[in-house]
Amino acid sequence: MRRPRLSGLPVRENLTAIAMFMAAILVAALLARLAPIISSQVGSPGISVEQQRVSLLSCGAVSTPQGLLEVYALAYNNGTSGVEIASAYLYDSSGFEVASNTTQLYVSPRHYVPIVMYVMALNPYEPYRVTVFTASGYQASCQFTYSG
Repeated sequence: MRRPRLSGLPVRENLTAIAMFMAAILVAALLARLAPIISSQVGSPGISVEQQRVSLLSCGAVSTPQGLLEVYALAYNNGTSGVEIASAYLYDSSGFEVASNTTQLYVSPRHYVPIVMYVMALNPYEPYRVTVFTASGYQASCQFTYSG
């Protein structure tokens, strides 16, 4: 017994239409997921500078197996929109720049991101300061003392 054929498009074109519809849904889902990153790169009129806040929750330095010192800072976006961290700097107690990291990072609202810099050596028991700058000009700092 044969099933009656449904009126409308032939079977092959039905499958093509379903595949195109699924591809459109996949593209829409990807765009929705990437929208905050795209808006931070291009700029969005709904984001104000006051909302772009970053806090450094902790910072310090640890030795690596390669003999370098890894200076780290944990940045937290406590704003309501995404923040682009433009650069991070390590300063000694005299205010001289010891290291920098100019890799741009995107931080989603209410998320953390680690910032890392590598140096050959730090003076023991000297206070150091890590400062991060956002693309909008906001800055945050964290201070630590390297104990050797």
